[in-house]
Amino acid sequence: MTAAPRVLITAGEGQDAVPYERAVRAAGGDPLVRRPSHGFDAYLATDPEAIVLAGGASVAPEWYGSGYESGVSFAPEPDRDAREFALLEHPVGRTVPLLGICRGMQVLNVALGGTLWQHLPSGDWIDTHDPDLERTHLAHTVRATGGHLGVVLGNDDLHVNSIHEQAVRDLAPGLRATVHTSDGLVEGVETPDLRIVAVQWHPEELAPLGHPSHRLFDDLVQRALSARLALQKAAS
Repeated sequence: MTAAPRVLITAGEGQDAVPYERAVRAAGGDPLVRRPSHGFDAYLATDPEAIVLAGGASVAPEWYGSGYESGVSFAPEPDRDAREFALLEHPVGRTVPLLGICRGMQVLNVALGGTLWQHLPSGDWIDTHDPDLERTHLAHTVRATGGHLGVVLGNDDLHVNSIHEQAVRDLAPGLRATVHTSDGLVEGVETPDLRIVAVQWHPEELAPLGHPSHRLFDDLVQRALSARLALQKAAS
C-alpha cells in the first residue's frame, strides 16, 4: 500500500487549520500543520513531500518594497511572513510541489518578485472581494483560460468564495496567470513545470460541499506522488 504523502500546512497562530487538514486528508494526503511559534526547524522536520501555504493575514508591504496604502487595516504576522519566505528560499521549498491558497498565493507572488493590490475596495473592481463574507458564500465566478488549472478545474465559469481584500497586482516573473475573475483580477497562477499552483479563493472551505475545488487537493497529492516516484527512480 502506498503511504500517504506528507503535506506540510503553514498556518497562522490561532488559525483554524481543520478545513485544510480535512481537504488534504480527503485527497489522500497526510496533513501536518505547523505555525510560526513552532520554529522554522519544525517546518523542515515534517520532511514534507508537498506544501500548502494557507490563507490568513495580509503580507506586510515592506516585503515587496511598498508603504501602507490608504484604507488598509493590517493585522500583521511578521514571524509568519519571515518563516514562509524563508521556507520558499530553502531547498525544500524550492523542490516539493506547492499549493498556495489566498494569502499563500500572495506570498508566492511576492517571493518570486511580484507585488500586491493592498485594498481591493479602493479599486474599480466589479466583482465582490470581501474578507468579511461567509466562508462558503459563492461571491463571483472565475474562469481558467488554459494551463494546468484549466485541466484541473475545467474552462467553464466556476462560482467561488472570495474572502480577501488583497490580490496579485504585478505578476511575478516565472508565474503564469491562468484563472481570472470577469473583471480581470488574477485568481489562479502556476509555473510551467507545474510545481507551483495557487488560487485566490478558499477551496478548503468548498471542498466538503462537493465543489470542484476539491480537485486542487487531489492534484497536489498526485503531484507529490509523482515527485516521490521520480526520486525513487533517480535513486535506483
